[in-house]
Amino acid sequence: MNQGRKTLKKVPDSRPDSVVQDARKRERTGSGAGAVANEAQCRALSPESAGPYSSRGDYVTETIIGIDLGTTNSLSASVFEEGPEIIGTAQDACMVPSLLSRTGNGWLVGEEARARLISSPTNSVYSVKRLMGRGLEELEEEIRELPYQVEAAQRKLVKIRLGEESFTPQELSSVILSRIKEKAEKLLERTIEKAVITVPAYFNDSQRQATKDAGKIAGLEVKRIINEPTAAALAYGMEKQQGDRKIAVYDLGGGTFDIS
Repeated sequence: MNQGRKTLKKVPDSRPDSVVQDARKRERTGSGAGAVANEAQCRALSPESAGPYSSRGDYVTETIIGIDLGTTNSLSASVFEEGPEIIGTAQDACMVPSLLSRTGNGWLVGEEARARLISSPTNSVYSVKRLMGRGLEELEEEIRELPYQVEAAQRKLVKIRLGEESFTPQELSSVILSRIKEKAEKLLERTIEKAVITVPAYFNDSQRQATKDAGKIAGLEVKRIINEPTAAALAYGMEKQQGDRKIAVYDLGGGTFDIS
């Protein structure tokens, strides 16, 4: 029965304690959501440590990653032998800044896009999460602070104009999700086709559907959209504790600070 089971081992983090602690602090506070990934620790991964496991500890062949698509930063996590952990290494940072820059027919994503934010602001896009599933009228205040042009689109939604091209927030978010997917596939050495994506608790149906659409464009089957504070509570194992209790979840995000 157990002959086909693969033995996986963890690779200890070889960075100095001060570096590890500083990195963990940035990982927990730098992302714009209170997702499961934020509550996990970034580990040095190798193919031998790349899980994932079922709740019984059995090795499974299908991987479903959790994605924190943040206003400021984005990242992913999966469930390993010791629990949920952020996907990343000391050499390949866990977080991807939620920044895009248009170059010809392609995109620069994350840190590469950050370098062009000042030199080419009209071709750079950030805070796309705030535009997801929303109309031009309700975005009036936000649009004033953005360097790129936001215009009306079908179904009372919006598009972002970069030069002669226009993109929906879903299309732009899908580029970030694609990069997250690529990083996970590279580090876990397996194809990623399914994901759970967290959203703010205040997201309405239109915003949640827009998030699912972005995942689909990125080639991901979004198995579930869950609230960020719910994901944070699950990461701490709150559902396993007996008795009624009230849990306060603080979300110190890049876009907003709130409590649930």
